[in-house]
Amino acid sequence: MKELFLLVLAGAVLGSFSSLFEGKQVRDASFYMVYLLALALILKNFQSSGENLKAVITSLVAFMRILTPSYYLAAAGASSAVMFYQMLLLVILAVEKLLLALVLPMIHIYLLIALVNDLSGEEILSHMTELLETCVNGLLKSSLGVLVGMQMIRNLIAPALDSLRQMALWRTAEMIPGIGNAVNAVTELVAGSAVLIRNCFGVTAMLVLLAAGMVPAVQLLVSGLSFRLLAAAAQPVSDKRIAGCLAAAGKGYAMLLRLLLTVEVLFLLTIAILA
Repeated sequence: MKELFLLVLAGAVLGSFSSLFEGKQVRDASFYMVYLLALALILKNFQSSGENLKAVITSLVAFMRILTPSYYLAAAGASSAVMFYQMLLLVILAVEKLLLALVLPMIHIYLLIALVNDLSGEEILSHMTELLETCVNGLLKSSLGVLVGMQMIRNLIAPALDSLRQMALWRTAEMIPGIGNAVNAVTELVAGSAVLIRNCFGVTAMLVLLAAGMVPAVQLLVSGLSFRLLAAAAQPVSDKRIAGCLAAAGKGYAMLLRLLLTVEVLFLLTIAILA
């Protein structure tokens, strides 16, 4: 950000001096020099942030894969456990194939096209950037809505089946002469302990997910806000194309943050619905 701030300042100074010369060659040369340097810095920083985000999401997916068999055993009901296992595999597949392989490259393409569009100064690619932004937001919302909707439907049905089975077992145990009450009390104690263990396991897993995503989320948020503030500061004194370039970078970081939050919400809701 310090280097970008110095570039914006240098661009403003060069723009003021170049206005003293006749013709546009000096002004255009100074602008393109500053703009291309700023573009290189932004793309380098954004690529690094994208790679870090991909590594974080990959580690979250690995954690969920390790969590699956443990939480599968801790689940109280067989139907709930089986459906949780299936839904978690579906969520992981969606994160890997849809979000990492499709949405993340689309965000990089969006930023590159936005920077080239600001370089031309004629808004020849503005509709393309709007289309990419709409596609990214639509895919994130759709993946969240479809998967959460499927989880809600299946996990509303599965606990009911498990409760009916447990109720049938309890009623059968109560009918045993002499030991029915004792068996019923022990069964309730075991079932209650299983639910408590399952819920504690789920809360611990959710806390781990939140802790793993907190630092990269704060980094993306601070980076996006920094670019937005720098664009606001550069607009009165610098070329509008440079301010637009910085604003586009800020919007790109906001899209990366939205991607990370979508992954977090998918995994958190997958655990929370069963717990």
